[in-house]
Amino acid sequence: MKKHLWTLALMLVLQTPAFAMGWFQSAPEAFHRVKSLEYFLRWDYADFDQRYRWSSRLLKTLPGVILPAARAELPPEYQKAFSLRIIPQHGQRRLSIQYHEQMVTDDSTHKAQRFESTTEEYAQLQRLLEKPLSCTQKAEPGWVGPAPELLNINYQKVTARPEDLIFASTQNQGSAGPSEEEYKAHKRRYLCNALLQEWLRQQIKTALKTAKTR
Repeated sequence: MKKHLWTLALMLVLQTPAFAMGWFQSAPEAFHRVKSLEYFLRWDYADFDQRYRWSSRLLKTLPGVILPAARAELPPEYQKAFSLRIIPQHGQRRLSIQYHEQMVTDDSTHKAQRFESTTEEYAQLQRLLEKPLSCTQKAEPGWVGPAPELLNINYQKVTARPEDLIFASTQNQGSAGPSEEEYKAHKRRYLCNALLQEWLRQQIKTALKTAKTR
């Protein structure tokens, strides 16, 4: 009888959403350890900074900072790049937010904005980040497609780990990675938390309302 009940309980657990979509990872580091959170496509903040800092603009040169594109990538004139970088100001319970976007071959489309969020947004991000963020799923080798949106989390006093860089997509189907370790293991690490994805997109909408075009 006990064995029968144990088997029934196991079946119920395996039918939960976590197991249906892949394995949830353990909860991330405490929120007060978060140094930065970046949601980006093709170029991260460092790439935009390198392109638009005064020295680079005076020289009018661009090092090879474009992220490698997949074989099925769009032509350059249709490729968009963006970076939403969020730095928690834990002492003030606010968020410092920086946003850049442009079409990669057209500097005239570059938009940028920097602003600070409210304490309510800080608290909301804290709640979102204190829950498990990523799932892993077996990925088919040889998948090709457009450049993926990525989410990178940087923690204080913690060595960077593969799970700190994940696909920002909430889809369990797609390429393996994004870390080299996961790519070699044919694993896909992606965002489980759809509410966090929606929150990030809302910050982009806020930035674009007052973004400045160069």
